[in-house]
Amino acid sequence: MRPLGRAAIRAGLIDDDALKELQHWRMVPRLDDKDLEPAGSVEEAVQLIQDALEAEEQVRLQSTDLDVLRYYLEPKNQRRGRLVIVNHETDTRGSKNITFCITPSRGYAIPWTSETVEDLMTNGSTYLSYKEEGDEKPRRIYFTSVDELYFGDIKAFMVCSVGDAHVEQD
Repeated sequence: MRPLGRAAIRAGLIDDDALKELQHWRMVPRLDDKDLEPAGSVEEAVQLIQDALEAEEQVRLQSTDLDVLRYYLEPKNQRRGRLVIVNHETDTRGSKNITFCITPSRGYAIPWTSETVEDLMTNGSTYLSYKEEGDEKPRRIYFTSVDELYFGDIKAFMVCSVGDAHVEQD
């Protein structure tokens, strides 16, 4: 159950009979005793609701850009490269062959791979390596920001931005 639902129940905003009926029809999951424990005061109830409203899932904006999807799916726009991921915390390095595109706004649209990779994309060591026609050596692209693109509830792409100083020739 989402934090806002838990806060509403604990604040006493949902009638016990209504909650039992919703659970009967499996519209809400069975809750443990902690989720059903009423708030001790009005101040605690207000704090529970405020914390739930400020939770990441409530304030996260999900953007969708169908133009990026259309552009990516056009075979002439697709490029092959190697994403080299460096994790300083675990002192590990890995790489993966990927298909990506450079959007008309000069962002790099990379299919979403995992939750853990987003933070690593802008650490200054992770880069995308690829060759354009006519390049003697591969380019190394270091990203400065990452935007997530969703299609429905599915996280589909990372659109990564690059500063001018973040492009190198190997």
